[in-house]
Amino acid sequence: MEKRYKIVYSGQLQTNATLDETARSMSEVFRIPLNKVETLLGTEKSKILKNDLSYEKAKKYHDKLTQIGLQVRLLEIPTQNVQPPSTTPVPANDKNNPLQSKNTRGMISPATYLENKTDTTNPYAPPKSKLSIAREKQFKLVSGWSRFFTWLIDHVFYFILSALIGALLGVLFGHKIMIIFSTRLTKYLFSFSIIIGYYVLFEWTTGRTLGKLIIGTKVVNESGEKPSVGQILGRTLSRFIPFEALTFFGSESRGLHDKLSKTYVVKNR
Repeated sequence: MEKRYKIVYSGQLQTNATLDETARSMSEVFRIPLNKVETLLGTEKSKILKNDLSYEKAKKYHDKLTQIGLQVRLLEIPTQNVQPPSTTPVPANDKNNPLQSKNTRGMISPATYLENKTDTTNPYAPPKSKLSIAREKQFKLVSGWSRFFTWLIDHVFYFILSALIGALLGVLFGHKIMIIFSTRLTKYLFSFSIIIGYYVLFEWTTGRTLGKLIIGTKVVNESGEKPSVGQILGRTLSRFIPFEALTFFGSESRGLHDKLSKTYVVKNR
């Protein structure tokens, strides 16, 4: 009898893989709706993805899924555990029979049962990361009031920093700097550059501004890791949208600058 194989997803992604990129790639390659792929990858449970395959087909699926970013195993199906399809009809109202199927007139093959059965064992079992799955519902987002006090503290530091830099420029350039700052445009550009420099420098290098450091929070990307400089710059520029500072008082405790840059502010555990 020809040996048959199955592909088992461990419930974890490859170390260098991100959830969004992996989900999009899997959806495109296997033509599966993106929401279904995200549900599958977000469960963190081991599951049989393909069952009852020849070795050649199983190897192709294994290599492709590994390339996409999933941790998968190619396992041989023990012949002694595979029973031939039952020829005895199963009563349609037998709710206790795990082989019950609505589409086979009371009959189902063991292969179909194995295909839909979740494998509860996980041989990989790596240590859980602080944010193992980068989805909003799994992040422990900080409250809107915590975000507000963080914003307030950052603005105090911003005004102090502006005053110190202004004083330093006055010492270095004297009356000339007063002439330069006499117009509204130059004052606005000065404030704009200070805000950009403050947020980009602190959030990109440490993930925390001084306000976040005091409150005990940090900014992360969708993978729970350090955001890119582009994401930090996008967050910072979004802060100039009128009344943007009030948008994190919604039910999600995420500001508009968080959503636009695909970042999250979480407890710094």
